[in-house]
Amino acid sequence: MVKKLIGYLWVLMIIIFLPVLGQAQTISIVLQDVNGADYATWTIAPPVALNTATTMTSTDGINVVIDSRHKIDLSAAVTSIGPWTAGVTPGLNIYKLEMKAFAVPQSVPALENDTTVILKNINQFDTKIKEKNRWVYVKLTTPTATTSGQPQILTVTITATVN
Repeated sequence: MVKKLIGYLWVLMIIIFLPVLGQAQTISIVLQDVNGADYATWTIAPPVALNTATTMTSTDGINVVIDSRHKIDLSAAVTSIGPWTAGVTPGLNIYKLEMKAFAVPQSVPALENDTTVILKNINQFDTKIKEKNRWVYVKLTTPTATTSGQPQILTVTITATVN
């Protein structure tokens, strides 16, 4: 049975970001917030309506600190706890998660164009980079309808590999 929610989707959205080392060569990445502390979560609150895009603000950005002398590629994958799954287009229990990386922090992250949709499988979103820092921002579009009003937790894994 599909629950059609009118108004706001009363679901706490927590997105957790995890760094992973590339397999081709040992390199180190650290995910930090705007204050230089370890990045924890992006909590979307208050709840948002169905089929609504929510974009990270400048203070939500993820600083990917890279310790490598080589060009690297950044990739990401997302998993979900709850009935929602990642997709290219929002639908019934399907959300859309997009990422984009920048060389410098963004006061207003522009995520209208040139974003990469992040799915369950690894997707490259930033390639052949040489900088020591990349600022990553995310846009989440909620499903058009849902069968659950339960909390949704999305875990995004960011991977760095030598190019």
